Amino acid sequence: MSFTGRFVGREADLAAVVRSLGTAPLVTLTGPGGAGKSTLAWRVAASSPGVRVADDGAGAAELLRSGARVVATAPGPLGLPGEVVHPVSGLDEAAAVQLFTDRARAAGRRIVAGPEVAAIGARLDGLPLAIELAARWARMLTPAEILAEVCRDRFALLDGLRQVIERDYRRLTVAEQHLAGRLAVHETAFDRETAGGSLRLLAALVDKSFVLPVPGEPARSRFRMLGSVRDFLARRHPPLTPRELQIARMVADGLTNREVAARLTVSVRTVESHLEHVRAKLGLRSRAQLGGWLAGVA
Repeated sequence: MSFTGRFVGREADLAAVVRSLGTAPLVTLTGPGGAGKSTLAWRVAASSPGVRVADDGAGAAELLRSGARVVATAPGPLGLPGEVVHPVSGLDEAAAVQLFTDRARAAGRRIVAGPEVAAIGARLDGLPLAIELAARWARMLTPAEILAEVCRDRFALLDGLRQVIERDYRRLTVAEQHLAGRLAVHETAFDRETAGGSLRLLAALVDKSFVLPVPGEPARSRFRMLGSVRDFLARRHPPLTPRELQIARMVADGLTNREVAARLTVSVRTVESHLEHVRAKLGLRSRAQLGGWLAGVA
């Protein structure tokens, strides 16, 4: 694989993965879409003779059977024998600024690093893919204009990022998708009790990097979502209004539309309209699915 542009902000990761491959047959690079796992994997392979790259568990298992050392990329651990997991997170501020200015220069515009560039990196969670996509717009927009656009609607400018998150989202089960949608309202870190739902579903979202553990919390586990993931989920799972949630719970409890209407002193048509909105927002088709959704995330 050929590389374009400087390798920015991953020197320590590269060295750590190469060291791990000295003793382990498999290192899996885990993390959210756009974190640069594939780029890091290919850099590792280029600097380590005999190391092969796999982008899923089946490919990694096949390469391991052939006796190769493997660096794999995945949202979460593959669970294969001898695996060492290496999480890949967003770049720090200095690396994000350097990456943006480097890629802007490659697009034909010299950028002076300033507060707007740092804010772009922070707004984009330090994700290398998102930063590189944003930097391409430097050929026609100033950093301040790019920042304004990503604050207004990041996916209008960065459709490639949306596609990556969409791909990972489709790998979630329906129950995981709905819990992720509910957690997207949390702009700051949250704990297990605040998250609600089942521990199994929360663990699945952590394993698939839709929810990230917050490090350095010895007293109580806390979690967070990247802003890019929250924005994506807000589009896919617009929140239910209090009235919609009330009606959804009553229907899940077995009440008919007419019984719900009588209790709330509204028309049956009003109840039906609310239920149509609920089904559209949650992507459900039946009353039974509604009950299952409430059971999974309540």
